[in-house]
Amino acid sequence: MNQTKRFTLSGVASLPLPEKEDAPTSTEIAAADRAAERTGFKEVEQKVVSTRKRKEPTTQISVRLPHTVAERLRDYCEDNRYTYGQIIEIWMNEKNI
Repeated sequence: MNQTKRFTLSGVASLPLPEKEDAPTSTEIAAADRAAERTGFKEVEQKVVSTRKRKEPTTQISVRLPHTVAERLRDYCEDNRYTYGQIIEIWMNEKNI
């Protein structure tokens, strides 16, 4: 029978661990940034996460709206960074409902 050498991880324990001095230099970082720019990589914008926690349970409401009204609501909420629930609450508070 043909004996093949099997891949093992037995030598991993003898590999040296990286030390703090192994941190990339500013030259290496700059080279990596240039390479990333050439290949089209872009920095990912951090998502803004709302830290406002509701103190009460929530419920779901489904509403049928004309398409143009739904588009206006969606655009308004996106432009002003509101959720649909937040803007409804603001409008209800303005009307003292």
